[in-house]
Amino acid sequence: MNRISRREFLAIGAIPVLAPSLAIGLERRGGESLGARITMQLGRPTLFLDGQPALPDIYALGHCPGYRFAWEERAHYSIAEFASAGVRLFQAEVWMEQLWTSERQFSIELARKQIRGILDAYPEAAVMLRLQVNSPPWWNQAHPEECVQWANGSLEDPPRWGLPSLVPMEFDLRRVPRHSLASQRWLDECGAKTREFCRALAATPEGEALFCVQVAAGVYGEWHYYGFIDNEPDTGSAMTGIFASGCGRSTVPTRRCRGRGMTATLLWPGRPFPAQKNGCVVTDIFATRCATAKSLTTYTASTRPSRTPSSISAEP
Repeated sequence: MNRISRREFLAIGAIPVLAPSLAIGLERRGGESLGARITMQLGRPTLFLDGQPALPDIYALGHCPGYRFAWEERAHYSIAEFASAGVRLFQAEVWMEQLWTSERQFSIELARKQIRGILDAYPEAAVMLRLQVNSPPWWNQAHPEECVQWANGSLEDPPRWGLPSLVPMEFDLRRVPRHSLASQRWLDECGAKTREFCRALAATPEGEALFCVQVAAGVYGEWHYYGFIDNEPDTGSAMTGIFASGCGRSTVPTRRCRGRGMTATLLWPGRPFPAQKNGCVVTDIFATRCATAKSLTTYTASTRPSRTPSSISAEP
């Protein structure tokens, strides 16, 4: 990648101060969609809006009540304040469960209202929507076989009252109903709704102000696995099924360990634990658990770097 000089860096940094109209891009002409692309400029990826490099600062609304809906008073005020400071990029959030409220009911009106709320505060805003594609609660209830199950406990019953109950991501680290990231049904059905969402929004006036849709899922929308800090791996049928069908081989992919010791967890479908040929010596197998009664065993092993390969075995 090309390096930029100090002079070029200072010139870039001066753009918002000396020429804010250039930093935030050209104003859209009435009735035209916003043009957005990312290309290399001065050796770095650069966002262009309507043909001009855009200042890469964005104001994102929160996910908690009071600041998550663009048309509400506090959010509206904050958007206008940031716009007056030269910010053009704004983000709002919508959840699949807010759009897809039942099997036969799907509406993009909330997304349109979010964008319209931003445009009412700043008509020249360029909007990014963060689309949370977690499966809706009714979908989880209808398809429990597609949801996460945890090896260390059953599902919890989170509070259904108060502010936390209004925030869909609030209990992502707990053992609450969530789709498995291995679920093909979730991928197919929520994927189809995501495509429907994009096509429908593109045909609206609000869609003309959109420069990005960020697809999010997992813990806090960051694609971490649900409950991954305090809970054992996903032992639901979707996850164990994909391992049983995709890992039916006699060896596992290995990678040479470098630096300090590491901990690894391996799901292995009904086969003896393979010989280690990646330069690591297993010092202790401290947990062995059957994820399913017959076909899948979880092995956890501590390893340290070594020049001498070692063979190990474990009982399911």
